[in-house]
Amino acid sequence: SDHNQYLPLHYACENGADKAVVACLLHANPAAATLLTRKKRYRLVLACAANHSVEIVERLLQANPAATLQTNDYGFLPLHCVCRAYQASTAMVQALCHACPVAVTRQTNIGELPMHLAGSNTGASIGVLDVLTRTIRALPAVDSKTALIRMVFYCRCRRRLCSHHDRQ
Repeated sequence: SDHNQYLPLHYACENGADKAVVACLLHANPAAATLLTRKKRYRLVLACAANHSVEIVERLLQANPAATLQTNDYGFLPLHCVCRAYQASTAMVQALCHACPVAVTRQTNIGELPMHLAGSNTGASIGVLDVLTRTIRALPAVDSKTALIRMVFYCRCRRRLCSHHDRQ
């Protein structure tokens, strides 16, 4: 690793390397998927922030499923990173929500939820908001906080969906 504790797999994920390169690096060093950088970043977070390939994200999820709930220094989960990215990939959001549905209820260090990041992102598609909303609605309302989060998300998303349909 280098001074940032990056391995070749980190650079490949962060820079949108071809999925064959990532597969080769994972095959050569399977443990690399579980190692953190100096700033507490997993490969999955870097791949999600780069927003390049759902296939790479799925491969990293298989190699390290626990990474879906591992935060970086800012409290961002992989799902936060994708939702914040310009023109977030609906397929990537769907893969992350399928792998760890509860991630939609987790906040960053400053209180942002994935829905907040996607909703404030001018490049976010209705598909991303729809996946997040369906995931939230499918969660069991374990406590009042979860129920409140679900209700607020649903209302905000409905407003955005309605305004989108009104413009068409």
